[in-house]
Amino acid sequence: MPHRDEVAYATLLSGYAAAADFPGAMALFSRLRHSSPPHAAADPFVLSPVLKACASASAAAGAGAGLLPLCLPHAAATAAALHAFAVLSSALSRALIDMYGKSGSMSDANVVFSSRTRDDVISWTAMIVGHAEHGHSKEAFKLFEEMCHVGLKPDHITFIGVLTACSHAGEVELGLRYLNAMNKSYGLEPEKEHYGCVVDLLARAGRIHEAEELIGRIAADGRGGVVWTSLLRACAARGAEETGKKAAERMMEAEPWGSGAHVAMANLYAQGAVA
Repeated sequence: MPHRDEVAYATLLSGYAAAADFPGAMALFSRLRHSSPPHAAADPFVLSPVLKACASASAAAGAGAGLLPLCLPHAAATAAALHAFAVLSSALSRALIDMYGKSGSMSDANVVFSSRTRDDVISWTAMIVGHAEHGHSKEAFKLFEEMCHVGLKPDHITFIGVLTACSHAGEVELGLRYLNAMNKSYGLEPEKEHYGCVVDLLARAGRIHEAEELIGRIAADGRGGVVWTSLLRACAARGAEETGKKAAERMMEAEPWGSGAHVAMANLYAQGAVA
């Protein structure tokens, strides 16, 4: 292209982000910063996919890895620029919170969150999910209550965050209340991911039969694959062989192309053999 504008760069950067190609995204962004006017690199449409690529790379590096991927060539200076530019836009601040959350840097995420100029569901949800994924259940619950108190309505992703926090904390009754509140209090129909969280919550607490009964009430509408997977993993962890067999059969019926059921059952049988 004889003339490369922000739209062209943003489109290509989105491709790198979708492919989780962090080095490619960073190299292209660095090229843009050094070959275009400063405002071009600060364009929200350019920065958003870069932050998504950062988040994907941080998540792939594993919890607790921090921003290790930012140590790649040219990326350290780019990361600083990203943070500086992001404070100019609430949309970019949300993306930055998500990036820090997925990298395990919740203190940095909180700095960005605390400096926000307006409240929105996405920023609060990013903080709740970040704390939940890293086992900070109390912080996730507190943020959820504060979010509702300021008048924001939680969405489906928010509830995945609080239900995940319940699972990590072993808060079974609280998780069941949140699941019921989705429809009754917030007008949200629970989806397969929410039921999967609750099945995992019940199973972790040793309430395998209750988890199986819950699946029995919802699996008929096509949401069975995810929830049976959650139950099977819990059975494998607890050595519940009979229920695990049933879960594996249902899982293979729902997702015959997958290998997860075979792997989980192999682990379950291995535990039985060792015992």
